[in-house]
Amino acid sequence: MNRLLLAGTLALLACSTAQADTPPTYYGRWGAMGSDNGQFATPRGIGVNPWGDVYVADYNNQRVQRFTALGAFDTAWGSFGSDTSQFIGPWDIAISKTGNVYVAEGAQQRVQEFTKDGVFVRVWGTGGTAIGQFSTPTGIAIGPNGGVYVTERANNRVQEFDLNGGFIRSWGSQGSGDGQFIVPRGITVGNDGAVYVCDWFNDRIQKFDSTGAFLSKWDWSLIGTPNDIATDPQGNLLVTDQANHRVVKLDTSGNVLTTFGSSGNGPGQFDTPENVAVSPYGFIYVSDSALNLVSLFAPAGVSAPPNRPGGFAVLGSIPNPARGAGKIRFELPAAASVTAGIYDVSGRLVRPLCENLLQSAGTHDLSWDGRGLAAGIYHVVVQSGSFSSAKKIVVLE
Repeated sequence: MNRLLLAGTLALLACSTAQADTPPTYYGRWGAMGSDNGQFATPRGIGVNPWGDVYVADYNNQRVQRFTALGAFDTAWGSFGSDTSQFIGPWDIAISKTGNVYVAEGAQQRVQEFTKDGVFVRVWGTGGTAIGQFSTPTGIAIGPNGGVYVTERANNRVQEFDLNGGFIRSWGSQGSGDGQFIVPRGITVGNDGAVYVCDWFNDRIQKFDSTGAFLSKWDWSLIGTPNDIATDPQGNLLVTDQANHRVVKLDTSGNVLTTFGSSGNGPGQFDTPENVAVSPYGFIYVSDSALNLVSLFAPAGVSAPPNRPGGFAVLGSIPNPARGAGKIRFELPAAASVTAGIYDVSGRLVRPLCENLLQSAGTHDLSWDGRGLAAGIYHVVVQSGSFSSAKKIVVLE
């Protein structure tokens, strides 16, 4: 391993610690109006799987599209219709820990589940007001305990299901009191299991515990219009504010940490920021239903994107924190030899992973084994030719 190159990589990483009030950096966007691969007709829900792949609910094209972390088209499925694997109004997407894709269909009053590659698994829901039925489900999120939470804008409630579609509980009714809603839209579940709901017409965000007990509310009447909400790896919240053409970052007490975006169609701008999702590595994706684009923002302090099309990239390690073992994902623009290892914070190699391992062009997952290492902070460093990148990992006891 080139120690000068390694030292520079670790120094860059150490200097890129984000401050809570620093906005993320705009890195690019993709899409256009149309029905070809990579084009959209009103993109709405976004989900990111544990490996960084991005799924977009292409609402008026009646399909789901999957992209790489930087927007290269991968695959798509769906067509207009009411059969399984067909859609009428796919509105929002949630991804399970295993990578399965859950799609809330606002016009079909149901949720469909697919594998990460789009193979149909199951469907549940019909139109109505009874438990397990839906009336315009427009938000869906999966909690750390596996609960699937669905908002219904017409029934003004939240329903929770298990991962197989079994009903667990519901809460909410029409109104402006605590625990009531008028057109609830986006929903997310925090790292601690708290449930956050964008109460759209009431101009507020409500916070509940995992069983639906009301905890607090944040008035947005003087801030904007909360449409969708997502949780980042640090537990902070990202909210699309359509009235002000921006995204607002909050802590779990509702305090505004930073904002980004403005009105327009230029880089980093929005017309109608619809939905927001955050990857396990902290990269932020925002769909714009009027511009038919998805924009990518990177965590504050990162001096280069996680990967650029055709370039060397290390996306991150999962899970993180980890107990004993994990995988790190990287991309190569062409076949090349790769050397990788785990280093402590002083730059000392503590666990070699591979040396001059020939890999083909594309995306690869490299397993790492940290068993026997003391609990603490380490870096997985991947080197290929003159390129090197490090990702911080936390090893637990």
